[in-house]
Amino acid sequence: MLNVQDLSQIHCEMNLVVPDPIILSNSHDGIDAPTLKKRKLEDGDDNCAGDSLLFLLFIGHMLNEETVAELRTVESEAASYLDQISRYYITRAKLVSKIAKYPHVEDYRRTVTEIDEKEYISLRLIISELRNQYVTLHDMILKNIEKIKRPRNSNAETLY
Repeated sequence: MLNVQDLSQIHCEMNLVVPDPIILSNSHDGIDAPTLKKRKLEDGDDNCAGDSLLFLLFIGHMLNEETVAELRTVESEAASYLDQISRYYITRAKLVSKIAKYPHVEDYRRTVTEIDEKEYISLRLIISELRNQYVTLHDMILKNIEKIKRPRNSNAETLY
């Protein structure tokens, strides 16, 4: 899917119809509308962050500092890649809403096409970067696998 050389193959027509205006009324029918729109939040525990911290603590005592630094670098870069993807969707949504508001302006449609092409190329680069980083991490961890299995420190039990 990411081997497309001609970017016109990833284009699709923007078939947006301008919707009818929404008629607002003040009748709530006994239901508080803002409370209906609120989502229930989870308990706040981010298992992924806790697991990664535990992993870094566990591995940090056994691997050399270079490996831990590489793990942190890859983690921060992966987070920035996720942030970039969410920024792309926000930007694209703003452009699509402009198209819905001003359907006669062709520049907005062209901008969506260009931003899609730019993100496609960016995703290809991100995939290459992630592949290279994970191969490097895999190599570093395999080279230190004995230190992971048999730590020098006799206090390794206290990490659990």
